[in-house]
Amino acid sequence: MILDLGWYPEGDPNGAFELQLVTHKDFKKLFSIETRSLNEVLDGIEKITWGVSQGILPTRDREFSIELLVPPIRLQPLKIYSGWTVRHNTFTETDPLELPPDRPEMWKSLTEDLLRLENDDHDEFRLGWEPAGDPNGDGSSYEYSKTVTRNIQLAPSKQKRKRRSLTGSNGPP
Repeated sequence: MILDLGWYPEGDPNGAFELQLVTHKDFKKLFSIETRSLNEVLDGIEKITWGVSQGILPTRDREFSIELLVPPIRLQPLKIYSGWTVRHNTFTETDPLELPPDRPEMWKSLTEDLLRLENDDHDEFRLGWEPAGDPNGDGSSYEYSKTVTRNIQLAPSKQKRKRRSLTGSNGPP
C-alpha cells in the first residue's frame, strides 16, 4: 500500500489536498480524504498509518469513517523547569473520559507509574492512574521529599464527573 498526497486540481488556488491510500501494484484507491486544512492532512496521515499498522485499514466497509479510528497515542507535552529530570514518562494525551469502558485494551496505557520527575535535591514527583487500567480509577500524584510525602487526587472519577455534570454543580466532587 502507498500513501499518496497531492493538491488537486494541480496549481489551482481553489483546489484541495487529497490524501489517498492506494494499492502498490495498480494504484487502486482504497481510501481518501479531501481537505484544505494542513492540520487535517497531518491528522489523516497519522490515523491512516496507524490504521494500516493495526490491520484496520484497508476496509471494505462503506460506512467506515476515519473519525472512527483512535489516533496514535502521543506523549503529553510537558514544561519541565530547570533542576528537574524526567526519570520515567508514559504520560500520554489520553483523556479517560473519552475511553470506552468496555474496551479494556484501550485502558492499558493508564498505569500507576505514568510520570516520574526528580529534582536536584532528589525530591520526586510521581503521576499515576489508580487502580491501573480501571475505568473507575482516578489520576493521582505523589510528591516525595526527604521529610514529606503527599498524595494529591488530580482527577475525579467518571462517576463523580458525570454526577456533577448532571446536577449542574461546579463545585468540588
